[in-house]
Amino acid sequence: MNTKLYEQFEDSVTQFKNKIQTDGFFVVRLQIMFWYLLIGFAIFIAFGWLLGSVTLRTVHDIAVMQSGQSVEDAFAWYHKQLIIRRYIMSALFVVSSYFFAEFALLPVRRTRDIQKRFVATVSHELRTPLTIIKNSSEIALRNSKDLSNEKAVELIKSNLEEVNRMTDTIQFLLAYSLLREQKKIPELVPISLTELIENTWPLLQKVGSEHDIVLKLSAEKAAPIKGNRVALEGMLINLVKNAIAHSPKGGTVSVCIKETGSRVQLLVTDTGSGIQKKDLPYIYEPFFRGKNEEKSEQTHNGFGLGLSIVKEVVEYHKALLRVDTSSKGTKFVITFLK
Repeated sequence: MNTKLYEQFEDSVTQFKNKIQTDGFFVVRLQIMFWYLLIGFAIFIAFGWLLGSVTLRTVHDIAVMQSGQSVEDAFAWYHKQLIIRRYIMSALFVVSSYFFAEFALLPVRRTRDIQKRFVATVSHELRTPLTIIKNSSEIALRNSKDLSNEKAVELIKSNLEEVNRMTDTIQFLLAYSLLREQKKIPELVPISLTELIENTWPLLQKVGSEHDIVLKLSAEKAAPIKGNRVALEGMLINLVKNAIAHSPKGGTVSVCIKETGSRVQLLVTDTGSGIQKKDLPYIYEPFFRGKNEEKSEQTHNGFGLGLSIVKEVVEYHKALLRVDTSSKGTKFVITFLK
């Protein structure tokens, strides 16, 4: 019986924790409730006691100090002062609650802004390939008489490439949404970061060559860590792609794995212009793009989600994430416990 009660309690705590992590409005409700209770205590208890001790005296004292005043008059005066005090406290409570409610609703405003940017990004990313498909198809129809089999095949291939691009875009955004909603990633198992990077390296080199970036790998045979392969591969790819995107043509991106004591570190370093100091607090925010990124020709097709996904995966694996940046480049350091 005790075991069953404990399991029910554990399930309730887990559900409550998941609700806090996934339901922004539930968090806001808790915040507003907390501030209302705090304000109510401060005004109705502390401030009410202060007014009562300073401006209100007992009916007996009033009757004694004011000669010729009956106890009934003293009660009437006391009742009048009590009503005035309640009006004052009510007004203070309403005004204070309004400002604190605005403070508590800041996360909701932030979520709304993120959703707006999400819709704008999806619309932009899908509009481009759809426009290409539409224009090429219309041109082909206008010149259908001169459309040879070879040109038709090229048109189909081009349209398929754009369809694949849209599919990749949708899959990427869906994967990101699932991660943001704290959906359970499969069970963590022992994984070698060295082997994972070596398996992913050909893909990363292809991306680097497309942007004229040299990739360098220095991977020790480190001890395995507990993790999820799919999530870690996504983290690595996004981290390296981000480094490639912020390196100038002919630049270098270095990936290193080293083992120190009970920790395994993954280091990704680029030779870009670095991250502006004022942008550092926001680089893990969804859809955020600093001024350097907005001007970069290599990052105009990005979503502004790469580093946000990296942070989500790092937090899920209970690892540590650090960034060192200067005008000579940026280095991301992720530290895993064995």
